[in-house]
Amino acid sequence: MVASTRWCSYLRYYFEDITKSTGGIVISTVIIGLYGPRDTKHGHRPTFVHDHSVTILRDGEIVTSLPLERITGIKHDNTIESHLLDILEKYIEDEDNIIFAVANSFVGSSFISENGNLRIEPNGEISVTEQLIPAMVHWYPNGLVRREAQGYIVAHEIAHISCALAFLGNFPEESLLVHIDGGASFSANSFWYHKKNQISLIEYGWGELHELICNFNVNPLVRTILSHDSWQHLSIPGKLMGYASYGTPSVEIIRWLSDNDWFKWMDDKSENDIEKVRSMISNEFHPLEKFDLNEKILMDICASIQLAFENAVVEKISKLKENLGAKHLIYTGGGALNILVNSSIENNCNFDSIFIPPCTNDSGMSLGAATWVDYKMHGGPRNVISPFLVRTNNEKSTTMDHIDDVIEMLLQGDVIGICNGAGEIGPRALGHRSIIARMDSIEIRKHVSESIKNREWYRPLAPIICEDAAKNVLPQALESPLAQYMLGSWIVPEEWREAFAGVIHIDGSVRAQVVAASDEDNVWIHQLLSRLWRKHGVPGLINTSFNQMGEPILYDNNLAESAGKKLKLQGVVVDGSLHRY
Repeated sequence: MVASTRWCSYLRYYFEDITKSTGGIVISTVIIGLYGPRDTKHGHRPTFVHDHSVTILRDGEIVTSLPLERITGIKHDNTIESHLLDILEKYIEDEDNIIFAVANSFVGSSFISENGNLRIEPNGEISVTEQLIPAMVHWYPNGLVRREAQGYIVAHEIAHISCALAFLGNFPEESLLVHIDGGASFSANSFWYHKKNQISLIEYGWGELHELICNFNVNPLVRTILSHDSWQHLSIPGKLMGYASYGTPSVEIIRWLSDNDWFKWMDDKSENDIEKVRSMISNEFHPLEKFDLNEKILMDICASIQLAFENAVVEKISKLKENLGAKHLIYTGGGALNILVNSSIENNCNFDSIFIPPCTNDSGMSLGAATWVDYKMHGGPRNVISPFLVRTNNEKSTTMDHIDDVIEMLLQGDVIGICNGAGEIGPRALGHRSIIARMDSIEIRKHVSESIKNREWYRPLAPIICEDAAKNVLPQALESPLAQYMLGSWIVPEEWREAFAGVIHIDGSVRAQVVAASDEDNVWIHQLLSRLWRKHGVPGLINTSFNQMGEPILYDNNLAESAGKKLKLQGVVVDGSLHRY
């Protein structure tokens, strides 16, 4: 089905009318992208809805995109109904023309602030095919006087896809658009095709991919292997991916898992069920005395779960590419954070280009909703942006004066926090909110990952390198579009493995970010990396997010020094200025 142009025409007419009614005075149009469906209540952590956020576009320019967790310090915070009105006071004016763009969820499509002063409710049938759904906005800023505003509901599926528009400007001609996650509004995966400036929905639903991706967050066997509780489901996907790399997948194990319905029936709180599954594993494969992460058969089971998902995604995307004749791939949703799947797509599907946005999971929902409304208003986004959208208004210009001092500290083995400019949107640190250290030392890697960050032993750290170094040490990453946002995996040549000792994974791969000289928003980190390479022959650094376990990435530059002390770093860089401890 091709997207309707009815609401696009209405939007354009509406803004022409606004200008006429104000005597030709141009009033700023502010689009407020919002992801804030109210979650169900089960325990103290998110159940179905997580990572609330708000994005502000003023006259087509993105002012900020704020994941709620960065403001409150609560990981995956889903209580924006308590904070939105306070946030909006900082960004909108009385005379602004306001449009709300609300991304929905299978849990619901309405938004109601905690005090009831803002209510946004759909004024039409909710469906994936209707890509802009009109909404009623009841907004009483002071609880008494109503403020007029427009509103639209954007299907979760479209919000995922459209967050890529903010970084691309438009979808390439003959693009396959894919969203895969645990659950959107009416699906866990949707597939679209962009041709001749039209987006057609190919198919959507729950299906087999949903079952396989759920193995990465709510599968009780996986929780038992990793010793996690059900409330920790949002941290499991990355951990399973890391742990799986230590195993050897097999068709036999995949068949056994499938025949047993992936052990979805298992109660991981029941000693009887745990003992039953332990006995089944022992009888089928290898004696297993207990669930211990060092057991090879458990590694093999997790590797097989990973491979089953990988094969299913690659097969599905390959078939659609062939049927449609698609040349380009836009891949979004939480499933696109699986680096091994991404690399398999890149190596096997033969697209002319692949793009995955840095905020491909639900952290990009409000950006996607706002961008989609802007796109439908103007026939395309007005500008292409960088991932550094988490702006606090405390940012200052970044000085380059202390880079050589930072290099001296790094070479002697110090660990340093970076807090330059605006923060990254999405779950990965990309050089503005990073902890960096030498990457040629296993001891430093253990210190950073296990002591400072309290991460599990099987989880890898990633390197950050400049493009000049990549030409020599990791040329395949330099050529990959996945390297810009640390979303791919590449094998390190044998002669360089010692230099990558602290970031190389068990299979000889690294999940690198390559910083280009042309990246105007990452000049400081590029300068640092370039000098390390040119003057010292050091190809890159450990790069992990500036936060401690269980907390979101650092938000406010003013808190960087205290955060660094808390983590027992040797120093922090704030807007280019070095602060030693």
